[in-house]
Amino acid sequence: MPPPGLVGFGQAAPKSLLRRYNPLVGISIILVISLTLLINLDLRVSLIVLAAEIPLVVMSRMTPRQWWARGWPIALALAVVVLTNLIFSAASGGTTLLQWGPLHVTSGSLGAACAVAVRLLAMALPGVLFFAILEPTDLGDALITHWHTSPRFAIGSLAAVRMIPLIYDDWQHIKMARRTRGISGGANPLRHARMLTASLVALLVSSVRRATRLATAMDSRGFDPDRSSPSTSSGDGRRRSLARESFWRRRDTLLVLVTVIVCAGATAYSIIGGTFRTIFG
Repeated sequence: MPPPGLVGFGQAAPKSLLRRYNPLVGISIILVISLTLLINLDLRVSLIVLAAEIPLVVMSRMTPRQWWARGWPIALALAVVVLTNLIFSAASGGTTLLQWGPLHVTSGSLGAACAVAVRLLAMALPGVLFFAILEPTDLGDALITHWHTSPRFAIGSLAAVRMIPLIYDDWQHIKMARRTRGISGGANPLRHARMLTASLVALLVSSVRRATRLATAMDSRGFDPDRSSPSTSSGDGRRRSLARESFWRRRDTLLVLVTVIVCAGATAYSIIGGTFRTIFG
């Protein structure tokens, strides 16, 4: 069964209110928030953006199990980031909280670690929300219709996303085949490393073969870009049509506009308060 954190696009929260929006709304929100928080290092900006994401969390209607299934990699990454910043942060001022050999944790390093964790959480949360309910086919149609991307790029991206569950199945089959043959690394880490390398090579070979068959199938169905002129998408001179129309409604514009206003307002508040700090110093 595929890992929920990697696959299962569009399968979570079927009653989510976010499904009413165009798929590009989620991409736009992720880009706006990520750009804002990558440039601005102020903790207050991260807290404002994180608080503004609460309505999106409510609208998602995801269960705690669905949150955990898709969010545990992010939780693990945040824990590693916090631990790393606690140990190696340059902000070592303040009160000493823990002193154990070379390990020296202060209130300054704890504050820096929490600031990084909050910023990363605010950046990752929209991704978990929108990709959990994202239908790749709708995204491909929206990219071609509204952002006028190349059909070759949009359809290729769609095919790549569809390949993820198959690649995971191949990985599981490789592991089971080695287990049935009694191949095990035991307690030897070097042997485990060699087995992992061999398994990755086998996975690469199977993925290339499947990609080749997929490319041949797509070419036979009229997706061959070499026969397409810049003004058309099909080899017979007719523009390639889409199976489903993609609509951009007023509520889509409103949600993206609200996101821009929140990020701009948080940045302005940081500048006025004199706490604005950027990655450029």
